[in-house]
Amino acid sequence: HHHQLMALVQSCCSWSDWRSLALAAYFLVMLCGSFGLVLERHLRVAFVDSVNEALVGRAERIPNYRHVWFAHELVDNNNRSDHWALGVFGKAVVETRANWSELCWLDSDGDNMTNGQELGDPCCRWTALDAGRAFDLANGREYRRWTITHPGRYSYQRSSQKVGPESCDAEGYDHARYERQFRKFYFGRMSEKFQDVPLVVAKVVCGGLLVLQVLYWMVYQDLTSDIFPGLASQLPAQVRAAVFLFSFLYMDVTSGIVHLILDYAPSFLPGLGGLARGFQYHHEDPTGILRISWYAYASHIHLLVPLICALIYLSRASRAMRLFWFWGALWAHVFQTAHRWAHFPPETLPWIAQTLQSWKLLLTHELHMSHHQDLEKQFTILSGHMDLLLDAASKLLPAERYDLWCVIGVCWFFLPSLLDIQYRECLGLEGSDGNGKVVPQMPQWAGKAKEDLTV
Repeated sequence: HHHQLMALVQSCCSWSDWRSLALAAYFLVMLCGSFGLVLERHLRVAFVDSVNEALVGRAERIPNYRHVWFAHELVDNNNRSDHWALGVFGKAVVETRANWSELCWLDSDGDNMTNGQELGDPCCRWTALDAGRAFDLANGREYRRWTITHPGRYSYQRSSQKVGPESCDAEGYDHARYERQFRKFYFGRMSEKFQDVPLVVAKVVCGGLLVLQVLYWMVYQDLTSDIFPGLASQLPAQVRAAVFLFSFLYMDVTSGIVHLILDYAPSFLPGLGGLARGFQYHHEDPTGILRISWYAYASHIHLLVPLICALIYLSRASRAMRLFWFWGALWAHVFQTAHRWAHFPPETLPWIAQTLQSWKLLLTHELHMSHHQDLEKQFTILSGHMDLLLDAASKLLPAERYDLWCVIGVCWFFLPSLLDIQYRECLGLEGSDGNGKVVPQMPQWAGKAKEDLTV
């Protein structure tokens, strides 16, 4: 009874530690923030639905409703006044009761392009029964999900008018013509002027924090011996190999979850919206990321470094977990690079990139071009292999439910640290007290053997 009481006291004391409480608070704050997005979306959708019953379920009755990169809603006045009101397209939706076969042929904004031409269905063949289906030109329905323009805003470029079948009289679409048009869209703007992007102080500071964290681990916590196989390490070789593989797969999924959320989150959301706007503009100008420097593009991920460092500190990351986040940081920079490579013409890539793509170790052109054609699958940008998992999940929970995916994203972010806390004792992995001192953990089986020997 004495030993049981002491174990209970020690368990309570461990929770009284401020860092354990801070970690729990950190998780709850992040989780509450993601649930706040769920509430905001619910209220906003309910408000628009209440304007007129014809607007209920509009995203399922109008093709590519969520694929206009700068507008989350197509029926409002696009924030052109201080109060919410129906725009010209919204009024047309109400008048036709969202009947696409009628709405498609209208030119709501008077720019000499029909709503169908602007929303990727120039022949008006799409029906509400096609909602939620993967894009396939062979189906003979919508012609495209790229080069989508707003049917309620006058378009001066009229790029959508030029992208379509030669004639709508034929039963199917010309695949060769479509392929030429898509490749021109995907690679066509590479020759435009290179943009000099000024340094962003926040990115520089966060990148410096990442470098300092890795150097600290190498100098004071012997990370170097864990990284290189030829050096003696306290971690068994099989543990180091498992961490290497798990971190690769974890970051592949992470790239997909982040990509999915930012492809569909509204740009007007504070904080998250600014990042989302850049992701969504990428679908308007795919080669824009090639006309800036590698650092300007790759450094976007540095803004997440403080969140990860806080998690590492509060969870007292074990030796294996520090190795995991080292590889995770490397893979994050690799998936940013792989994404850029997937937008260069294949023949212009260095041999190492072509080799890694041919071995299916990094994202291929075929996989990523599939994403830009469908917009609702193939979200991962490291290797693309974990799309098997993410695509299956997005069929159950559609990508447009970015709010619920944010909840999943928060849980996914904390998952490695929670597993580390739960299992590092039984695996014999040590934690850190945050001051450079290693806190050794005796495996449960070893502790039991020692107790038996003592008795």
